[in-house]
Amino acid sequence: MPHLFGAKLRHLRRHTGLTQADLAEKLALARQGHVSNLEMGRREPSVDLVIQVAELFGVPTDVLLRDTIPVDTLVPGAGMTCTLSLPRVHEFGENLRSLRKQAGMTQADLAVRLGLTTHVHISVLERGRKAPSLELLLHSADLFGVTTDDLLRSPARPDAEKR
Repeated sequence: MPHLFGAKLRHLRRHTGLTQADLAEKLALARQGHVSNLEMGRREPSVDLVIQVAELFGVPTDVLLRDTIPVDTLVPGAGMTCTLSLPRVHEFGENLRSLRKQAGMTQADLAVRLGLTTHVHISVLERGRKAPSLELLLHSADLFGVTTDDLLRSPARPDAEKR
């Protein structure tokens, strides 16, 4: 799990002059307390929420999810232009399948490489029936040498730049 997501969210929110209530409204969250829990690290964001935050602040999802990127270096809109849109579960599944096949792996091979006990989880993800956890999203991106945005964007680019 990315440990700095909350600090990055708070930094971006403050940098743009938004209150927690303003941010909750922009993200269509039921209450400001949800933003507070995210910023304090008491709650893990969903993949969809990470995408919404990336779109709102104009930063790549990798910036939000990678703890190797320092909080104080973030500037809203300084990253790539985000063209992600909800929902992304289906696109993630298609991209995961495409990358797995390009690597010559079976679902069982990929499950082993990702530390899963069975290939069934890979099958469910590839069919777009379940969103990946943030940990699985990051691990998949690392395994295939792509960004999290590449996995969440449609379609997967075979020439995706290596990080």
